[in-house]
Amino acid sequence: MARELASLNHSDNVSSVAFSPDGSLLAAGSDDATVNLWDLAARRRLVALSGHSAFVTSVAFSPGGALLATGSGDETARLWDVNAHRELTSLHGHSYPVRSVAFSHDGLLLATGSSDATVKLWDVAAHREVGSLSGHAEEVLSIAFSPDGLLLASGSGDATVKLWDVATRCEIASLSPKYGQVSTVAFSPDGALLASGYLGNTVSLWDVASRREVASLSGHSGTVGTVAFGPDGALLASGSDDTTVRLWDVAARCEVANLSGHSKPVWSVAFSPNASLLASGSGDRTVKLWDVRCEGVVPRAPSERQVAPQKARDADEERERGAKEAAAAELQQRAKERDASLKEDAEREQLRFDRHRAGLCIHCGTKLSLLRRMSGKDDCGHCPGRIK
Repeated sequence: MARELASLNHSDNVSSVAFSPDGSLLAAGSDDATVNLWDLAARRRLVALSGHSAFVTSVAFSPGGALLATGSGDETARLWDVNAHRELTSLHGHSYPVRSVAFSHDGLLLATGSSDATVKLWDVAAHREVGSLSGHAEEVLSIAFSPDGLLLASGSGDATVKLWDVATRCEIASLSPKYGQVSTVAFSPDGALLASGYLGNTVSLWDVASRREVASLSGHSGTVGTVAFGPDGALLASGSDDTTVRLWDVAARCEVANLSGHSKPVWSVAFSPNASLLASGSGDRTVKLWDVRCEGVVPRAPSERQVAPQKARDADEERERGAKEAAAAELQQRAKERDASLKEDAEREQLRFDRHRAGLCIHCGTKLSLLRRMSGKDDCGHCPGRIK
């Protein structure tokens, strides 16, 4: 079984946790309006980042680890320099609390979801808003970029999960679960699955390509407020108001561990980049670190279930590439044939013109009689009418 390794204390409820990309730091956002940065090797707090004027709802490291984004009840998102431990900018645009923040895979965009029912996109370098996605009827509680950065998922109190095309800023799908308000969403590392949790006690797995629910995971006895896939996609973690964290085998669609230790609702879970640790933040004012390397919990080698979908996508891409190349070759051949035909027509017209000026039949080239030329005829009247 997985086991608890450490409990990190905070002055108030812990609403959000995130590991740095190198696994050396843990960020934890709290209802006390601060974000604590923890040195995981030493299990000590490095700094408490202060700047928000209300509870911190969400934290996320940039892909390179240099930046930390935070969302808050003060209606702002903020960017922080992780090494310097200082605030870089405050992003204003939402009219209600910012409930969720997420970086794109390349770190160029930051997405923020808010209780004002919108999702906003921000240029990270320029610190400015570059898009606003409207479509939800109630507050946006959770957002997530797909691993390739092409899609953005948003879960809302209106009981829908929406998928957005990041490039066009357009809604491309709206999923309507049967379990009520959507409190959390997360993409699998390969982008094939989307997990969503609800104010009920269920976790859904969606096939992103077909937009259909492929599994319903039941076991919690309270609201599922947070979900997170492990780095290899083999495991899914979920945290609930029932004070537990559950681990699920994604391929088998079954629970493999029930982690008990918190005394109040679990609001956030996150795997370390090397999959050895799981962090959970709770209303009991603690972050717990769990060893999830135990036998039967985390696979020791990459699973074929991650390799197979990638092979299928590679095959699809190869087929698509082949089809595009064949289509391009066909267009090129048609262009060559068209050019040759135009050249032939031009040469034929030139030949007709030259024969006409020389007093010859424009078709066969025989000399025309004086009478025929005087009558305005340009052919001999005996040939089939095709140029030779």
